[in-house]
Amino acid sequence: MSEKHFAPWNPDKRLADPFIIVLLSIILFLFSSKYYFVSCNTCLFTDTRPIIDGRVEDVILDFSAYSHFSLLNNSQTRTNIFTKAINNINISSWDKVLLSVHAAESGNFATGSILSKNVSGVAGNSFRPTWNFSYRNMGSPPSLLEFLEIKRAMGCSYAASILEARLAAKIDKKYINIENNSYNSMLARLLYFGVTSALLTLFSIVFIIYLCIHRVSRAKLPNLRLSGRAVTIVLLGWFTTLLIVNNVSIIFLNAAPGLKPIILTASYCIHALLGTTYICWAEDISFGKLLKNMTNAKYVTAIMFGIGFFSIIFLAALVINMLANLSPHSSKLAKNIIAESLLHPANQFWDTITLFILVVIVAPIFEEFMFRGVLLSWLSNCNNFGIRFRHCTAITITSLCFGIAHMQISEIPFFSVMGAILSFALMRSGNLLVPIISHSLWNAIIFFSIMILS
Repeated sequence: MSEKHFAPWNPDKRLADPFIIVLLSIILFLFSSKYYFVSCNTCLFTDTRPIIDGRVEDVILDFSAYSHFSLLNNSQTRTNIFTKAINNINISSWDKVLLSVHAAESGNFATGSILSKNVSGVAGNSFRPTWNFSYRNMGSPPSLLEFLEIKRAMGCSYAASILEARLAAKIDKKYINIENNSYNSMLARLLYFGVTSALLTLFSIVFIIYLCIHRVSRAKLPNLRLSGRAVTIVLLGWFTTLLIVNNVSIIFLNAAPGLKPIILTASYCIHALLGTTYICWAEDISFGKLLKNMTNAKYVTAIMFGIGFFSIIFLAALVINMLANLSPHSSKLAKNIIAESLLHPANQFWDTITLFILVVIVAPIFEEFMFRGVLLSWLSNCNNFGIRFRHCTAITITSLCFGIAHMQISEIPFFSVMGAILSFALMRSGNLLVPIISHSLWNAIIFFSIMILS
């Protein structure tokens, strides 16, 4: 009895083309509904505490105000942040709370007064009188319980420490040197950011020089047997699944906000598992065999190259961030559900472990498999449309898809650049482990940076 041979899926174009149009229409509807659900949902970004944007600006303002280095003690930096906050209607009111304290400390009481208005939540009702008492000698000091609620709402921020010291000095309980108290408390965090940035920037420059000197022939990528229509349907089907799962998860988040990390991890794993299943079914191959075709056993080389390309991603992020800051309407960080979950976890240990596994392990493996292992490899070997895609075209298309798939409009330029670097990493090494390691390291440094801010 002869062995049965299977072939990859090759759909009939008479059915495939209308189906692709239907999938695109569904994606457009789901994409718009996702933003509608997020805008209407109150549990995802409750305006009762500062978000990640405010925490970052709190660090910048504190270091800018109290740094003993003249180049960093920049009043213009503080003025620009205050001006953006006043004109930005989308900023969290508790982000403005942090900025109002820094504005008052810099002597800009008019700006601080504007920023301290209309603060939401129970603690917000107590904050305005507390700010007036601390900086304008108006009214009476808050009760201990009221201030503890305000401090809890402000989080582990430098503005909260400054306000506490100022309030203590006002009511003559205890004098605290505000400058030294704030400046010394941030040194450990700034040491982490400064040393890490310097080392990674230096390493990226050395690695780029190494790549320029040691030029090798482009690695051969796995040749997927799927037709163009099959790949298009599979990828659009996965993206449709992603949007459906995301919209459903938002409903569950609204019903059980305390389970946010578990819901986020489960929803990601569901669409990742289904997306992988679509690819393996269409290619008629097991996931293990497909992944083996995309990787090799040169683990030490993969780790070294992974670190090298990660350092290039870090350097690109620094450059893009500096360019973005030239725009008066730029936003440093988009609102991110995972970032907010790390800043305000319901269960510190288990929430952190769950999100670490999702962000640093699961997400890099799946995204690199889908975008670099499947899409980039297929485009690099594609001749189904009568035109052989050049590698640079394949990298461009893959990078743009990678940026769009993250569904953060303000971050598309960075994610596209990151996608291009990861694509080049696979082209250079021929080993999917390299972009997986680079992607994982990038996610890890963002993860721990948010943890340090919190």
